[in-house]
Amino acid sequence: MNFTIERMLMIAGAGALGCCLRYAAISWGPLRHGTVVPMGTLLVNVAGSFLVAFVAGLATDKVPLSDDARVAVTVGFLGGLTTYSGFALETSLLARQGAWTAALANFGITTVACFVAVGVGLYAGAALRVRGMHP
Repeated sequence: MNFTIERMLMIAGAGALGCCLRYAAISWGPLRHGTVVPMGTLLVNVAGSFLVAFVAGLATDKVPLSDDARVAVTVGFLGGLTTYSGFALETSLLARQGAWTAALANFGITTVACFVAVGVGLYAGAALRVRGMHP
């Protein structure tokens, strides 16, 4: 792994974009209100699970994805986007408030959806790689 100031700045910039998108998703009214589970957090965790697996499934020697680009997307952007710590906190707070059904629903839906997203992302990335449909 190439540890340079330039790479760190690239990761930080990509992470800032991911953080801003996460903030938008968790703040957007329809995703915040009127749902049993925190939908914004669920959305970014599932999307992030899919995208990190998609990049992993797509990236090989045959696909022109530089190590810098891969790290910027996975560690930077998706690291800023996904919110496992937020998921854990929100689920714990639901449980502490006595909303056990919501806490268990959030835990179950998020866990299953993220694992499904990883499976679909790996499959989709590998399918594009095998079919030569990469840029």
